[in-house]
Amino acid sequence: MSKTALWVAKIGIGIGLCWVLWDRGLLRPGALAERFAAHPHLAVGAALLHGVVFWVMGLRWRIVARTAGPHLGRFEAFRLTLISLGISTCLPGNGAGDLAKGWVVTDRDHPFPKILGTMAIDRWSGITGMFLSWTLWSAFSVVQGGSLSLIGRWTLLVGALCSLGCLMAGFWSAQAERWLPQVEHRWLVRPMAFLRTTLASVARSSTDRRLLVRILAISLAAQIMIVGVGLLCAGVLDLSLPATALGVLLPTTMIGNSLPLSPGGVGVGESIGALGFSRLGLRASTGSETILVLRFASGIWAIPGLVSWMLWKRRHPGSQAPEEGLEANEGEA
Repeated sequence: MSKTALWVAKIGIGIGLCWVLWDRGLLRPGALAERFAAHPHLAVGAALLHGVVFWVMGLRWRIVARTAGPHLGRFEAFRLTLISLGISTCLPGNGAGDLAKGWVVTDRDHPFPKILGTMAIDRWSGITGMFLSWTLWSAFSVVQGGSLSLIGRWTLLVGALCSLGCLMAGFWSAQAERWLPQVEHRWLVRPMAFLRTTLASVARSSTDRRLLVRILAISLAAQIMIVGVGLLCAGVLDLSLPATALGVLLPTTMIGNSLPLSPGGVGVGESIGALGFSRLGLRASTGSETILVLRFASGIWAIPGLVSWMLWKRRHPGSQAPEEGLEANEGEA
């Protein structure tokens, strides 16, 4: 199957899932419009808080990127994060957004493999932070008991195992370069050199334990704010949910959204939300609609990201960095 056909098929999957949810009454555009009109302040608050999350994510990558050379300004890191969001929203999976962000930065005479290594560590910290947050919220749900306790036991087990695996992978990734075999075949020399440079960049970041702890703390803070966004989105629907429930359920939708099944995970996250909320004895429609409102709070930031992508002027390698957007001499974030 060609790339174009595969991309069209994934768009079809997203549209098909949304149609099924609408046909079964799990997505009600009219009711959602009424809720937005009734609680515009909550909808705006959710969007603004999600903007803060993206700002924090930009600062996190800014810290990691310095290990490979690029000194990004705070606003520039935020802008690059929105570019990554915009590309990821339009294309299935999240990898395309990271590649676009890295491609922009390579115009500063920094090799792409080095930038890719910093993005790998940044993505690792985000995933690990999500699993750590999932584990903590699941533990709270088990302690509190109630209808969420059974789900919490399973998510506690999965979250704890994934957190342990991610932590081991991150703190031992400095050894990865040593595991690469020496190759002499002419077709493999350049790919292996690219991979070695990338892993060397990963190792440079992962050997700094203070840096790893710092970016993990930032990731945990971002996850807590995402739960806050979820509470505001539930408020738009006049739905009263404990933070613990959202802390347990939202990571499952994040994992679903990251799967390259549809552009931005549209339809996939809403379906998982409907299933998860129904397991708590709530109407399935509240789950799919809460995730849809949350998608609005996040996706609205994809618009300035796409505009920034289209307006971004790449420099020719070797030229001096423009003053605008750079804060090379400023202190730590």
